[in-house]
Amino acid sequence: MPVHIRISPVRNETKEIIGAIETFSAYPKNLHIIKELERQKRESMSDPLLGIGNRRYAEMMFRVRQVESQMSGNMFGFIFMDIDRFKFINDTYGHSVGDKVLLMVSRTVANLLRHLDSFCRWGGDEFVIYLPDVHTKENLRAVAERIRNFVQSSFIVLDGTKLSVSVSLGATLISANDTMESVIERADLLMYESKAKGGNQFTISDASEQWTPK
Repeated sequence: MPVHIRISPVRNETKEIIGAIETFSAYPKNLHIIKELERQKRESMSDPLLGIGNRRYAEMMFRVRQVESQMSGNMFGFIFMDIDRFKFINDTYGHSVGDKVLLMVSRTVANLLRHLDSFCRWGGDEFVIYLPDVHTKENLRAVAERIRNFVQSSFIVLDGTKLSVSVSLGATLISANDTMESVIERADLLMYESKAKGGNQFTISDASEQWTPK
């Protein structure tokens, strides 16, 4: 709540300032403008369909996590996720069903993550996940497997028939020297390696490992 602050000096008999009185009062005059600006800010950082962070938010969160990594000296987890055969879903059932599949997947993953994790839509059926407290490949592997398993077990009902999908994941540990471009390139190659193996799985590396397209 914006407030208006008025400060008045307190003087003694010789007019010397010996203190002050602060008066706080509500200042609602521009409150609706402030609320509107906050609403627009939230909308510019969130995906309108899924209600999670969008690409702009993902890029901002990378800078935040990178600073934390530089201060702590720890790497942190990152996952690049893509829905398997999503084009087939859209072509076969239509984009409205495709949107329902996107919602199902995003809600499934969001419910698995902790409040300090960041889950964002990178674009289309691609998502990124920041895991700030995940510092080892073993922990990263556990998170990736949990996501893979829960997504494949989720489904929507379409004309009495269950429709489910799977995801391919590229998981990596990010170092303080990484850039957004190097992270996306590495995780994207790992994700495509998962797809090349048939999908519904994950592939992991860290910043010290070199990956080339297969």
